Amino acid sequence: MKKFLPLSLFLLCFAFHFLQASIANVSFSSLDYALNPRILENQISQASNSQGLINQSFGPLLRTDLFNPPVGTTYVNPRIGSFDSEPVGITLQPDGKIILAGSSAIGGIFRFSAVRFLENSSTLDFSFGTNGKFYGPVIGANATSNECRCLALQSDGKIILAGTTTIGGPTYFALMRLTTSGTLDTTFANGVGYTYISSTIAGGANDTINCIVIQSDNKIIVAGRSNNNFALARYTENGILDTTFGNNGTTYITPRIITGGIRDIVHAIGLQSDDKIIVAGQSLSNNFYFSCARFTTAGLLDATFANNGSTFLTPTIGGGTINICRSLYINSDDSFILGGYADNGIATRFALAGYTKNGILNPNFGTNGTVFLSFNIAGGVDDNIFALQPQSDGKLIASGYSSNGVNARFAFARFTTNGFLDTTFGSSKNGTVFLSNSIAGGSDICYGLAPTVNTFTAGGGSNNYFALAQYSNIPTQQEFQSIYYGQAGLVA
Repeated sequence: MKKFLPLSLFLLCFAFHFLQASIANVSFSSLDYALNPRILENQISQASNSQGLINQSFGPLLRTDLFNPPVGTTYVNPRIGSFDSEPVGITLQPDGKIILAGSSAIGGIFRFSAVRFLENSSTLDFSFGTNGKFYGPVIGANATSNECRCLALQSDGKIILAGTTTIGGPTYFALMRLTTSGTLDTTFANGVGYTYISSTIAGGANDTINCIVIQSDNKIIVAGRSNNNFALARYTENGILDTTFGNNGTTYITPRIITGGIRDIVHAIGLQSDDKIIVAGQSLSNNFYFSCARFTTAGLLDATFANNGSTFLTPTIGGGTINICRSLYINSDDSFILGGYADNGIATRFALAGYTKNGILNPNFGTNGTVFLSFNIAGGVDDNIFALQPQSDGKLIASGYSSNGVNARFAFARFTTNGFLDTTFGSSKNGTVFLSNSIAGGSDICYGLAPTVNTFTAGGGSNNYFALAQYSNIPTQQEFQSIYYGQAGLVA
C-alpha cells in the first residue's frame, strides 16, 4: 500500500524546492518579499554568488505590530523612552552581539541610551541593561538635554557613549561608560559614571562631540566642534581629562581651516599606524567643503600634514556649493578616504575623496582623487554617506540613505579599491542597493555597519525607532576592518 504525504507537508516541500530553484533571482534592491523567511534560512547562507542579498531569516517571522517591517529588518518597539531619536552609533562586540546607541526621552529629558541584540539575531539581549535596553542618568545639574552622538568599545568590552549635555543654553562635551552588562559604570569619572567639560573649549556657547576613537592604551579621544572650530579632547582610560594632551586635555584649530571661514566641524576620526590622529568634516566659507587635519599624539596640529596641518577640498566635488564629509577610513598604508555627500546644483549624491597619508589628494583614486555618484540610488533627490565599511579585498561599502522623493531609505554602494563603482554588487549590477520599504513607517537613515558571520548588519533609525537590517553573503567578521559613523575601528 502506497503512503501519501499529508497535503500540508506536500505543499511545504513544493514551496521549499521552488524557492531553492529561484533564490539566485531574488532581487537585492526591491526587498518586497511575501515569502516565509524561515524556509530560506539555510539556502540564503549558501548562496555564494549573491552579493548583498537581504537576509530573510533575520527579523521576526510574523509582525502584527504597528508597521509590519520588511523581511530582514527589525526595530525596537516599544521604544526605550517616550520618544527615541535615531541612533547614531553601531558597534559589534567580539562575541557577535550588536549595540546601537542614541538618545531617548525619559521624563521629558533626552538621555544617552543604548540597546543590545543577540549574535546574528533580531532579538534583544535581555542580559543587557533592563530587558535589553539602557538609558542613563541626566549628565550635569540642571541639564535640559543629553544627546549621545557616538560610541566605542574599550579593550575590556566596556562601552563608551559620547555626545553633549545642554545646561542653561550652552552645550558641552559629555561622556558616559557602561559595564559589559549595560549598567552605568561607577568606576568611571571619579566614581560617577559620566563626565562633562563644564566650560567650552574654544569659547562661545556650543561644544558638540560627533565622533570617538579608542587608543591602544584605552585612552579616549573625542572630536567635534567648539565655537565652530575643529575641537578634540582626550581622556584617560577611566574618564579623567588627560592633561598631557593639547592644552590640559583639549585642543582646537584656530584660525579656521579656510582663511576667513565661518565654521569648521569634525564628523569623523581615526588613528594612523603611528597613532597620529586624523579628523575630518566640513568647513564653510562661500561654500561647504570637505576638510581634514592631523594632530600629533600630544594633541598638537601636525605641520607636516597637508598645508601646515589641515586642508580643504577645492574645487568642490560635483560642482555645487555643498560638500559635507561624514565618515573616514584609514587604509593599512595610512592613506585615507573621506565619505559624505556633494551636490551638483540640483541634488546631493554619495561622494568620496582619497588622500595620501600626508593629506595630499590622491590622483589615482576615482577621477583625479574624488568620486561623485552621478545618480540617485532610490530614484529621488538626495543621498548621503554616513559610514565606510572596507572588505578584506579592499573594496569599500558606503552606507547612509537615499531619498525616494518622499522619504529616506537605507542605501549602500560598493566601490573598488581605486574608487570606482563595483558593478558586481547588487542584483541590478550597478553597484548600489537600497531598502525600498520603510522599516517602521517613515524615513530611514543608516548610520553604520557591523560585520557578522557571512552578513553585514546595518544600524540606524526608522521613524524615530532604533532599527536594523541584515544582508547576507559578505566576508566573515574576521575578514573585516570597521569604521562607523562616530567610531573608528573594531575593538578586538
